[in-house]
Amino acid sequence: PMSTIRALPDSFIDLPAAVDSARRFGMFGALKDARLATITNRGAPRVAWRLRSASAAARVYFVDATTGTNIPPAQAPPTPAPTLTQTQMQTQKPKLKAKLVDKVKGLFHH
Repeated sequence: PMSTIRALPDSFIDLPAAVDSARRFGMFGALKDARLATITNRGAPRVAWRLRSASAAARVYFVDATTGTNIPPAQAPPTPAPTLTQTQMQTQKPKLKAKLVDKVKGLFHH
């Protein structure tokens, strides 16, 4: 909602600075994904960079966007389950369709 939109603070940490901070805490390799996220953990919500490298895709790093400090995994939100890519969806559609047809046939043959 529009009421939740707020201006970024003057001390906002840009993406290169956030990546540098994440590298100090163990991130390595090329940057695969970077997003701004709102984290609420026992207090006021704060803006953080959510960073993931191509080398360690399973590990997500959160860097506070105003202080540049690393947010420990215990205080970070859970990482969402991976979504299917367009290619994966195309290869799974026929399998899912076949399973559905088999289930429908089974309903009428009993």
